[in-house]
Amino acid sequence: MPDHPEVGEEAFVVERDADDAVWLGITAFSRPNGFLPGLAGPVGRRAQTMLTTRYARVVRDAVGHREV
Repeated sequence: MPDHPEVGEEAFVVERDADDAVWLGITAFSRPNGFLPGLAGPVGRRAQTMLTTRYARVVRDAVGHREV
């Protein structure tokens, strides 16, 4: 997206193994898209980490609330 503060990609892989355990793999990489986002530095990386944690929490909660 041209006006987005970052340029990059994310991949989300959810797998269920033979023991019915659910595994989540998240791969993400990005770089600032412009001068001002580049100034964010560690703050921008921290925001990305917080979002990744939220993604994982949503999957965990969804798996924990199975319908019978």
